[in-house]
Amino acid sequence: MSAYLSLPKRYILIEGDTFELFRTGVVMANDPYAYNWRVECEKGAVFTRKYTYTPAAGDAGCYPMTITLEDDAGTVIDRKVVTLEVLPEPVQPAREINIACIGDSLTGGGQWVSEFARRLTTSGASEAGPEGWGFSGFHFRGSIPAAHGAYHEGYGGWSFKCFNSDRESGRFWWITPSVMPVDEDQHAHYRDSEGKLWCLETVSDREVKFICRNDNTRAPAGTLRWAFGGKSHADFEILSSRRASGNSFWDESNEKVDFARWGRIRGVPGLDIACVLLGWNSTMTPEKEYLDHVRTFIRNLHTAYPDCRIVLMGLQIPSQDGFGQSYGCDWNWRDKVDYIAQMDRRYERIAAEFEKVTFHSLAGQFDCEYGYPVVEEAPNVRSSARILRQSNCVHPSDEGFLQVADAMIRAVVGELAKL
Repeated sequence: MSAYLSLPKRYILIEGDTFELFRTGVVMANDPYAYNWRVECEKGAVFTRKYTYTPAAGDAGCYPMTITLEDDAGTVIDRKVVTLEVLPEPVQPAREINIACIGDSLTGGGQWVSEFARRLTTSGASEAGPEGWGFSGFHFRGSIPAAHGAYHEGYGGWSFKCFNSDRESGRFWWITPSVMPVDEDQHAHYRDSEGKLWCLETVSDREVKFICRNDNTRAPAGTLRWAFGGKSHADFEILSSRRASGNSFWDESNEKVDFARWGRIRGVPGLDIACVLLGWNSTMTPEKEYLDHVRTFIRNLHTAYPDCRIVLMGLQIPSQDGFGQSYGCDWNWRDKVDYIAQMDRRYERIAAEFEKVTFHSLAGQFDCEYGYPVVEEAPNVRSSARILRQSNCVHPSDEGFLQVADAMIRAVVGELAKL
């Protein structure tokens, strides 16, 4: 596929908040730097790697930005116009706001949720980034605790399909291994004694979360033998196992998803905003099937909370070296870059179907060159030099998660005025 631009119709910006748009997140190409990107806008500045703009007080309004992709001869390859919608700095809401952050392993660790809560509910300087606004009355609802009093519903390996039923949860198991894997083993694959294929999803202090790639209702059996991916390439015995948490929104007595029951159990009087970050675990799902899963999720949530604003956040550009670390030769980086652009188009389509659903693109707001964990290694087996190489395909570093939080904050500030 030839190079092209992938851009949403608009980005939300906030007065006093620095917005960055990275070339690698909008130029879909094997080498985004092999082309000229001509950025034209009355605000901000463009550099080799990014466009940046920090709106000043009084800048609120809409500004068209035209981005043109050109080859060395100046031939136009693609051109897109996007609106930069600058909002005033938010103020203390007149009422309490209930927020649910829902996702997979990108949410499961609570990193972006914690920063999201910090910026909204605390004040003063922070090493993590911009000062918080220090608002009261924001409540982050869920089952899993994060920092700054926030909770969320993030589970490694999950998808919209998982949140629509309880049938999927039989595929997810925590095991205690005889030898602990390392973080670089994330997404390595193993076969158990019955020949079933298991993907290592999460490494915690004493346990490891696995996802069965086959239909399954039982725990992994016997010995897990390394198949491909990861760093350790070690086999290990299963000392113990337990089923991972099921769908928090599932009502077992009535065999259906019931968001209202979830709210009653957690004392949630209502839900104002749902921030949803999902999609990486559905890369092989056909488009029609995937869209049906998203629609079902939205309808289930709106059945309980019809006035809830739903934010569908797109995905970030993955790490090419991280794919090699996690999957060997099993995944192709450019294929997944195109998948990100496709997912943005899917979410844009869904948002147009529902009055209270908005789509926001993450790809351009995420610095994929400096947003993932790295390891130090020699550039080749004969060299004494040391280089840094990204070691995770889709899970950001702590600093990368801060960028995810920034993008979600801009999206949510855009929803507050609609409540």
